[in-house]
Amino acid sequence: MANRLLLSVLFVPLFWGFMGTYGQNNTTAAPNVTTPGTNMTNGPNMTMVTEVTAMNLANVTTIPATNVAGNSTTNSANMTATLASNGTTMGAGNSVTTPTAAIPTLIPVAALATPVSRENCGTSKLCAAEPKTCDPSTGNQCFFISAQQQSGQIFGFQLSGETDGYIGGGLSTSNNVFGSHRAYICANNNGNVAFLTATLNNSQLSFEQLNASNVKGAVSSRKVQCTFVAELPDTLTRAAQYSLSVFNGTYNASTRMLGTPDFKIFTSRVNLSDSNAIVTNEITPNATTAATTAPTQIPVAALATPVSRENCGTSKLCAAEPKTCDPSTGNQCFFISAQQQSGQIFGFELSGETDGYIGGGLSTSNNVNGSHRAYICANNNGNVTFLTATLNNSQLSFEQLNASNVKGAVSSRKVQCTFVAELPDTLTRAAQYSLSVFNGTYNARTGEFGTPQLKIFTSRVNLTDPNANTTNLIGGAYPVIYQQPLIPALLVTVVMMTFTAL
Repeated sequence: MANRLLLSVLFVPLFWGFMGTYGQNNTTAAPNVTTPGTNMTNGPNMTMVTEVTAMNLANVTTIPATNVAGNSTTNSANMTATLASNGTTMGAGNSVTTPTAAIPTLIPVAALATPVSRENCGTSKLCAAEPKTCDPSTGNQCFFISAQQQSGQIFGFQLSGETDGYIGGGLSTSNNVFGSHRAYICANNNGNVAFLTATLNNSQLSFEQLNASNVKGAVSSRKVQCTFVAELPDTLTRAAQYSLSVFNGTYNASTRMLGTPDFKIFTSRVNLSDSNAIVTNEITPNATTAATTAPTQIPVAALATPVSRENCGTSKLCAAEPKTCDPSTGNQCFFISAQQQSGQIFGFELSGETDGYIGGGLSTSNNVNGSHRAYICANNNGNVTFLTATLNNSQLSFEQLNASNVKGAVSSRKVQCTFVAELPDTLTRAAQYSLSVFNGTYNARTGEFGTPQLKIFTSRVNLTDPNANTTNLIGGAYPVIYQQPLIPALLVTVVMMTFTAL
């Protein structure tokens, strides 16, 4: 009896500790869910008092005046019914969890008897696929969308792809992947297809009721397929002139929440009624994509004076490849300079040859695969687009870094820019950084950056010293960081010489 009492005493705090942790982990399960305070009183006229804090102020759902106390049209029973119909949960203590946007309406889905396939591609229907000629009826890892005109702006669509969540088809009048898309979503809902519609803008999905009918779908392992009919509005340029896209992401069947879309196909605008239209995929398979959302671009003014070697070794620290090339005159010259303005604030110059982007990196590591603060100057159709990122193990990830007073210019394949940046102190010494220069491809339509190719990488140097050694460590082969200890090697050599002498 004493043992049971002791176990009970121990179990109670453990149970409530678990429930407290569980509650904390579940109050923010969905990013668009707001939880008003618990000061809600049920009465004949349903008086509602919502506690608003600084944390939830931006996400508070406005309650229509007809539902507030003083309006006898709303009573507790009606409110409960309204909440239930909107997918809102009445919890303990009468607290209410309400999505900021209503849970999307599911469109009825019939069984898809015939799998989506390449049949009639190029004859009666326009098709786009990744890989280009894959057949969604037989192959796995095949992303596919087709459009077949029925009449006017009414088209039949087929969609197929691999996912554990949802597969989406997008139609846009923009030639930019970050533009606005009409999105048709086929989600794997526990082995069945759930069909929803939305708008996709800047990689953000917002549920919206779009015209779609005659929906059919099927799920087989990770392959999700669906067909549907949709009426599209005329475009400003030409009827049925749209870009096609295919994307996938995660799906929560309980909340109907959709994860950030990962693009697999994006084409330039094409005439959907032309089954032979060219539908080249602008998304490069296996390329390094720095972000799924459009990165913040920093304004760029015109660069009046070209980047040059002037003042190298006197007031600014320079690194170049070839070592003494002048970026103001020579081609195939990769160049970066740093000039202290005050404290950890430096002015930088960057120049290089590229059809895409040129980047300058600063790292506290002596390893080329370490983490770099990256400043990107991209050739955007003859103009410079400036962005900041982190570069880690040859992977770019956009991140808002401190940079200002940006100027840039493009001349043929030469891209140059200057900017000011404030650097954090290093653990070893203020302004102790390695310098790097790299370039890569850039797709202005999709915002896709190719894998960076390093042209310059130096050991850590004091950026305030214009005469610091900035020898480029990128050569025929990157120098070995770890070498065998020297003393054992010398001992072996001495022993061998001794025996030889004997």
